[in-house]
Amino acid sequence: VSIVLIVFTFFCYAQHRFVRRFDLGFEREQVLTFDAPRKIAAQRQSYETLVSRLASDPRIEGVTAASGAFVADAYTIWGRMWKGEEVEVHIRNVQPNFPEVMRIPMLEGGFRPEHGRDSIDHAIIPRSVADRFGYRPGELVDGMSIAGICADIQFRPLQCETKPLAILASASATRVVYLRIAPGSDIEEVCDGIRRAIGEVDPDNKVPDIRFMNEQIDDLYEKENRLAAIIALFTLLAVAIALMGVFGLVLFETQHRRREVAVRKVMGASTGEVLRMFNRRYIVITLVCFVVAAPAAWWGVERWLSGFAYRVPVSPWIFLAALAAVLAVTVATVTLRSLSAARSNPADAVKSE
Repeated sequence: VSIVLIVFTFFCYAQHRFVRRFDLGFEREQVLTFDAPRKIAAQRQSYETLVSRLASDPRIEGVTAASGAFVADAYTIWGRMWKGEEVEVHIRNVQPNFPEVMRIPMLEGGFRPEHGRDSIDHAIIPRSVADRFGYRPGELVDGMSIAGICADIQFRPLQCETKPLAILASASATRVVYLRIAPGSDIEEVCDGIRRAIGEVDPDNKVPDIRFMNEQIDDLYEKENRLAAIIALFTLLAVAIALMGVFGLVLFETQHRRREVAVRKVMGASTGEVLRMFNRRYIVITLVCFVVAAPAAWWGVERWLSGFAYRVPVSPWIFLAALAAVLAVTVATVTLRSLSAARSNPADAVKSE
């Protein structure tokens, strides 16, 4: 049981690390976000006033906004007929400077400041869609102008596969504000400055919660993180119980075999040889347990990882690392407990017998 739980814990950590390092198609580091108060979200002028105040802070490199959380479980599908083929494209409404602030690599074209105020929609589409239909910037498609082409963006949690995403420029997309801050900035001071600016523009509303975008994205994996924490706790308990059992067995065995140890030492056995004698049995038991536990752990890990469209591979080295960890702890426990018996004076053991 300990080996199965250790393997599962290792894979939970590996998947969490994979999620944090996964390239979503934009730079999410050093980005703060908050939900705009009602007045700022509803009035374009209030939003622009807030942006101008925030832009005066040299620690803030850019301010933009979207109609909702850019990376989220929620999505909006835009059905279109392109070249006689029905296409379902997910959409995100954003400010025209959103790709610049979020550092979305543009392959061709891009938004201009006046986009979002026109009578037609201006969109940046992913390369997969552009190559599929042969669209290029400047084309008018089904009442929508292709403003640019970018690489595919992962805008949903990694449990979901990447789908085509059209980023639409919208001057009214002001509900969620994003700020890119300069590296090395004092976060508390920056947040205090943001709160003051919001209070000056909209003093009647509650100051919103300001968070890093990475924290917001981590919330999408709350269920998985909670499961990993529970598994880690049970792993510690299982290992502790197993070690208590090993400790008890070694305690009984060292007392039961005191005379044998004494005879071996009289015949010339060293302390190291006695310790190897005690450890050999428990190493074999651990190896047998690993042979039984490995398939069960593999099945459980595969079932859990199958919930992710993007996941770490089930690597053998993690199983071997779990085995090495269990062996190391077992050998350490057996060695420490049997060391006194291995170093004892043979004469004392013989006399007691």
